[in-house]
Amino acid sequence: MAYVMRGQQLVEPMMDEDGALAQASRKSFLNSSQRAVIQEVLTSPDRIHGLQGLAGTGKTTVLSSIREGAESAGYAVVGFAPSSRSAAQLREAGISATTLQSFLARSNRGHAAGDPASQHLYMW
Repeated sequence: MAYVMRGQQLVEPMMDEDGALAQASRKSFLNSSQRAVIQEVLTSPDRIHGLQGLAGTGKTTVLSSIREGAESAGYAVVGFAPSSRSAAQLREAGISATTLQSFLARSNRGHAAGDPASQHLYMW
């Protein structure tokens, strides 16, 4: 929790309010809560966000919209999951995903992803 707190107000938002509103409005079937989450994540200066919801509440759809917005803002989006089944759910949202264990194993062999100065959005 301390790491999350230290990450508040730390980064440049991915989008301004108008861009995030446009992104959240692209899919007319989203409800107001889903649109609000998309806008919050895309405009936030916080490094870490949590998204939690019951099965069938549209988390994958929301993540897909966040991914689209992040990519349009020039971010590379990468997903990590605790299991291959969870990674498959991220891939359903169009997010290139692997298990965290697999990513860390590759990193330990010198295959870390990306330039540290580049813009990445990591989703778990």
